Amino acid sequence: MPIDDRRVTLKDIAEKTGFTVNTVSQALRGSPKLREETKAAIRAAAKELGYVHNALAGSLRSGSSRTIAIIVGDTSNLRFSIQLHAFELAFRTLGYQVIVMNTDETAQYELDAVKNAVRSSVDLPEPDGPMTTITSPRSMLTLTSSSALISPLL
Repeated sequence: MPIDDRRVTLKDIAEKTGFTVNTVSQALRGSPKLREETKAAIRAAAKELGYVHNALAGSLRSGSSRTIAIIVGDTSNLRFSIQLHAFELAFRTLGYQVIVMNTDETAQYELDAVKNAVRSSVDLPEPDGPMTTITSPRSMLTLTSSSALISPLL
């Protein structure tokens, strides 16, 4: 049960278990440096207290949100729906959360969606990895992490 109706922190778990915040963090991330008994005790305390992982804090530490945005011109279009399902499944199996944004085939909505995705700290493609392309029948935009630039291709 959460402490005083507030979010349970690593510090709360550390105080309950007698371990340091660093040890609690390592245990919850599954560090191989800790004994299994230590990890089990910390996980049990975290569960008892109602701890929920803070993805934002983790992304600040790691530099990766493990979240991507898929921007679609029309989610009711069967072609896009099939592709969207395949992309979402593929990224989920790689451990990513997926945010889907529908733009109703409107250029301004497309630009707003890209800006909102960047503002939301979604992960951008690796400079040497595959390019992420956002498409609609009327436009094509590419996000590249090497330049953090949104550039029209057509």
